[in-house]
Amino acid sequence: MLDLAAAQGGFVELTFPEAGRYPFVSHVMSDAEKGARGVLAATP
Repeated sequence: MLDLAAAQGGFVELTFPEAGRYPFVSHVMSDAEKGARGVLAATP
């Protein structure tokens, strides 16, 4: 878990189990419907 205060920045490192496309959204689904979503592309 990355615990940040408002206006604070941070970073994480990820390792995916296999190559592929991994979609993500925030927990605010109304924002996701407006386009606040993305896809991480993991390559071998």
